[in-house]
This record gives sequence, structure tokens and C-alpha cells, in this order.
Amino acid sequence: MHYPVCPFCLSSLQITDQQLNLKEGLIRCGHCQEIFNAKDTLANSNPSTSTQSINPPNLHDIPLSAVWEEVTPSRQAVVPYGLLSFVFALAFIAQLIYQHTNELSQQASLQGTIRWLNQTTDLNLPAYQDIKQFQVVYRQIRPHPKLPDVLIFQLSIKNKAPISQAYPIINLTLTSPQGEPIASGSFSPSHYLDSHKLHAIFKAKTTQHFTFYFQTPLQAASGFEITFSR
Repeated sequence: MHYPVCPFCLSSLQITDQQLNLKEGLIRCGHCQEIFNAKDTLANSNPSTSTQSINPPNLHDIPLSAVWEEVTPSRQAVVPYGLLSFVFALAFIAQLIYQHTNELSQQASLQGTIRWLNQTTDLNLPAYQDIKQFQVVYRQIRPHPKLPDVLIFQLSIKNKAPISQAYPIINLTLTSPQGEPIASGSFSPSHYLDSHKLHAIFKAKTTQHFTFYFQTPLQAASGFEITFSR
């Protein structure tokens, strides 16, 4: 058995004596299909006993058509689209609330949320208030028993609304015997509530009693009217 080396592709082949002598040593390489004389390139007849070794081709002797570089793939920054969407949604909701504060504050279903926001933040959103739900259940004006030129105004108001709401502004108008207004005054919650109750709410289905003191007008009054406003 002989092991010639193809001079074209440097492949080691295995042939018999009969194949070697068949065409005076001409054989076809089974790898590159080139024909060469095996006797000229014969490596040895017995690889186990031969002292001749086949040197592998040097990399620098092989013409290269391209030079490659190993490229480490760069990590692309992952954009947290979910977080960005959440932030944009919050910004949109905040803008919507800012533009429609008064309308949203009058929604009964949002009162719990509005009270929570006012307690935990500095938004100071207006509380729900429907002045049509305030009902006068008692009213009286009389002179003060000890102070001259001072009138006592006693008033009881009921909140008929199904939910709590902000205290109203109470408007009092004194009228002449002919029904013409001769004096008027407006009392905001800061006038008739204690300082520690200014941020309190008028509970639903409850009645509150208030007392006001004011100076007697120059013209005698024979009647009065009460209205509410925000």
C-alpha cells in the first residue's frame, strides 16, 4: 500500500501496487480530480515504518482572497417602551385633569379620589358642590339682647345631596317693606367656620347650624332673602 500526496490539493491518497504500475504511476486525485504522477510524489509505502513525514502547508504560503476580523456584536440599548408609554399616559391624564378640573371635580364617583389627592399632594382640587342641594330649614334675624345696633342672624342648612360637598357661600339680602334690597352681605366658609374646619366638608344628609352677627343697617329692614353660591 502506498500513500502519495496530491501536489495540487496536498491530499494524502491511498493506492495499491497494481494501481501505481497500471499507467506508469499516473493517477487522478479523488479530491480535486487533477492527474499527477504518484511515483514522483510518493510519500511512502508503509506509513507505520516510514521515517519521511509530510509537512503541512504553511498558512503564509497560501494566497488569501480576504482578511477577516472577528467582530464582537455590540449590545443595543433596549428602549423601555412600556415605561415610556406609562409616563406618556400619566402626562396625558394630568393634562386632561388640569384642563377639565371644574368638570371632573363635580363628578360624584370621583370624590374619593379627589379627597385622597388633596390630602396627599398639593393639587388642591375643588371639592364637589351642588348649591341646589342646600336647603334652608331654619332662619331668623333678631336684635342682639345686649349690644345695640347689632343683629343676630341664625341659620340652619341641610345638605340634601347623596354625597358630602364643600360648604357654600351664604348670601344675605335685607329688604325694605316694599321688597327692595337695602343691604346685603356674603359670608364665605372662612367667615362662619372655625379655622380648623376650613377644609372640612358638609356631610351628606346632615344639617348644620350657624350664627352670624352684623351691624344694623341705617334703613330699617322688614325682610330678608338667602341664596347660596360657590
